[in-house]
Amino acid sequence: MTDPAQAFDGDCSGVLTNDDVSAALDVGMVIAARTSPATPMDAAVAAVGGMPCDWAQDDSAAAATLSAVLLPEAFSSEFESTEPACYASSDESSTDPQAIRAACSFNLTASGFWLSGVVYPPAGSTEAAARSAITRLAERFSANTAAAAAFTPSAALDAAWPDDVDCAALGASAPVAAALPGWNAAKGNRPGERPEGYLRAEAAAGATTCLWSPPADGAGELAAFETQWLPGGAWAQDGLAPGTELRIDGVQRAVLVGTGADALAQVFDGPNWLEISYYGTSDPAPESYAPVAAALIQALNAAALG
Repeated sequence: MTDPAQAFDGDCSGVLTNDDVSAALDVGMVIAARTSPATPMDAAVAAVGGMPCDWAQDDSAAAATLSAVLLPEAFSSEFESTEPACYASSDESSTDPQAIRAACSFNLTASGFWLSGVVYPPAGSTEAAARSAITRLAERFSANTAAAAAFTPSAALDAAWPDDVDCAALGASAPVAAALPGWNAAKGNRPGERPEGYLRAEAAAGATTCLWSPPADGAGELAAFETQWLPGGAWAQDGLAPGTELRIDGVQRAVLVGTGADALAQVFDGPNWLEISYYGTSDPAPESYAPVAAALIQALNAAALG
């Protein structure tokens, strides 16, 4: 399956170089090495043609950082203000529990691209320094995108799961209710301090997170778990860490990646990707994933068929 086309061919240095970011923050910055998307939510950015880009001064708690997401400008909306949103954040590098750092989130558009991000200047910097860094980043972003080739995102894959599945409705569907009687399903929360582009990409790609809770009086074999899925996300499977193949009736492919409490069931059906991760158990049995995966795949496929 072909990977979706990515702006700048997936190369963050085309958007901002290390020198660009270093000059903006007045400290040496290095881009993080790119890895294959580890979860369906991560892959949503690439699915719509974008890419996450992160830079850091070093790996210390006091490091200056820039976390950003590049997307085609079509995924942005009109912002209430073009000014950065700056705020005080806890300074984890300080021994003073009351110490704070300046941080700012921002949105930049230029030449058909949108860059959303969160910047932390070096510890001890002022809010003015963070705002100045964003101004410099905007200048370099504008210059770099002006020189870039036009970009056309890949078309959405056919036969993908719908992008508007409600978690509670999924839990009430016949196959899931039979496999998980009395369970509750609710939409999962995403971390708050993230570039806006992550949320827009997830919504555009139909990536969904559901949290599953057992009945209050239930004492079954299954613990609470989380699911993530990405319609059309099966292209990402070749980049996942190696794991143990699972045989599940009614499922095209399932792989258990990781061990113990960190184990994830990566399930692929048609062009789609479903991930299951358990909570509160140190070593989920591989076979415990089967009834859940089979029921969810059946319900999602039924939803896709209308």
